[in-house]
Amino acid sequence: MAKISVACSKGTYIRPLAEDIGQRLGCGGTLQELRRARIGRLAVEDAIDLDRLSAAGEHSLDALLRPADELLGHLPGTTLGADDATALLHGQRRQASRLLTAGLYRLYGEGIGFVGLAQTDGDCWIPIRLLSSTLAHQTQNFAAATRFDTGLKT
Repeated sequence: MAKISVACSKGTYIRPLAEDIGQRLGCGGTLQELRRARIGRLAVEDAIDLDRLSAAGEHSLDALLRPADELLGHLPGTTLGADDATALLHGQRRQASRLLTAGLYRLYGEGIGFVGLAQTDGDCWIPIRLLSSTLAHQTQNFAAATRFDTGLKT
């Protein structure tokens, strides 16, 4: 039995890798255990176990949780006016205030905080995955309480 650690990108198939290694060694290969230790910036060492999460009171629970937009840190972000952000939260497309490179963006609303993920074709915002408007306003309260500032402007 051998234990290996593999750092790979998404789309890498580890089970066939074990089979290929076993074939090259002439003994066959299979996995006994597969554990994902990291996804992007999130590492298993930073995870909170269920006992600690269950023991946390309602007020201390927020302190344990990471911001929703942390998973999207690899994407460019921009801040929209509150009216445009609210319209996107309701599924409406909005005209971009300036030309942007087409693609996916993290979106923030002035006075709202993180609102979700949107796509632009260069001049129009198209909502993709957004927080509910209630959750977005809760995020605003959390951001204010923790002095969370994206520093992003349109």
